[in-house]
Amino acid sequence: MGGTCLCETDNPEALARLMMFWSPLSDCRITPVLGDEAMMAVIKKNPFFESSE
Repeated sequence: MGGTCLCETDNPEALARLMMFWSPLSDCRITPVLGDEAMMAVIKKNPFFESSE
């Protein structure tokens, strides 16, 4: 089974949080719209994030 999901948003951080929720449940190929620094800020806000530092 396969499919395509195309998302457009005025809030790319909210979309990134949504995609982080689905990533363990599906095989997704995502073209990011956030730079590394902005995406890391989203990841660090995730309640399941564990720093390796």
